[in-house]
Amino acid sequence: PDAFLCPYAELRSLQKSLGSGDRVVMTALPGELPRLDLTLQTGGRGILSRLDLMPVVEFPDPGLPAAGVPVDAGVFLDAYRTALPFVSRDPSRASLGGVFWDEAEHALVGTDGRRLTLLRLPRFSLGRDVILPPSRLLADGILEGGDGSIAITGGDGNPEFIELRLGSWRWRGRCREGRYPDYRMVIPGESAPCQAGISVAAKDVALVRSAVSREMVSITG
Repeated sequence: PDAFLCPYAELRSLQKSLGSGDRVVMTALPGELPRLDLTLQTGGRGILSRLDLMPVVEFPDPGLPAAGVPVDAGVFLDAYRTALPFVSRDPSRASLGGVFWDEAEHALVGTDGRRLTLLRLPRFSLGRDVILPPSRLLADGILEGGDGSIAITGGDGNPEFIELRLGSWRWRGRCREGRYPDYRMVIPGESAPCQAGISVAAKDVALVRSAVSREMVSITG
């Protein structure tokens, strides 16, 4: 069959047993109760295991691929991964728990209300403001750079989704709902008084002096 389900636990178990040069062959067997042959080819021999599978119709419909905007996915993912550590972990502030795309500024924003990072991507456009979901898969670097496409679907009272296509990958995630706060309030204005001090332990002064040009700053103990 063209489509079949494979239990994730079986894939994890196989992954742990794979050595250099080993490979796994998956063969789906049609039938009223679908089955799957998993053959681990290692050391010149094959180890076969057969699994009963759930019918494919029980898997949620992933929907048709969306027509996305061509992008340099590597640039976008690098910016997303940079902003993601700054999002809020507070469950009561769900809208701050995602990375915000500001369409007017062409920028990705991550903030928890106390600290903030903003990365401008002037050549990108998603067509609207949207709160992108936090994703371990995107953060872990499994999807790498290259030409791809991004689409935002839904809206107008319906859930919004982001769809990223990169090579043979198609990733889809549900965007955060709600209104993103004015993140500019986290940044002191240009005319606002802002004072800061840096304290250096006496034993570290010599190290700082060796690392910083004396023409740039004067450090006293």
